[in-house]
Amino acid sequence: MKYIFQRDDNGELYYSDDFDLAMAGAFVTLPDGTKAKRRVDLEVQQKPKEGHASTVDRPILSDNLGCTAKQVDEFRFRAKEGGFTDVEFVPDKNFKDNYFYQAKFTCRKQWEAYKGFRGKVDKNGRLGSGATLSEGALETAKEMVEGVYGPAKVLT
Repeated sequence: MKYIFQRDDNGELYYSDDFDLAMAGAFVTLPDGTKAKRRVDLEVQQKPKEGHASTVDRPILSDNLGCTAKQVDEFRFRAKEGGFTDVEFVPDKNFKDNYFYQAKFTCRKQWEAYKGFRGKVDKNGRLGSGATLSEGALETAKEMVEGVYGPAKVLT
């Protein structure tokens, strides 16, 4: 796949096959040292092949649709009352003493339906959910922002 970047210095488009460069973020430094912005809107998006990981339903754990231990019985009752018999509330392993319960869904369709039932909206687009940035990616982002806006200022 060809990744497209627009150079900051002259606006020309730069094409690259370098996956690592494309995954570095929206703003990158090209091999010649020029700053550029990735133009995903100009790239030809390929549909995933049948059986590809992005087309296979897999369990989804949601903190947003979860609850505390004190609420879990009520949430289970409300889910069943709404016709969601397959929604599970499982203890979050990041909390001691089963303090928080995550909602567990068997597939994306089930997650979408329950999310609507609860009146929730996924503003970060699920594809980004659960994603974390590496220290290197954070440092690159910091450098790019400081290159445009200058060093960060602490407000007091």
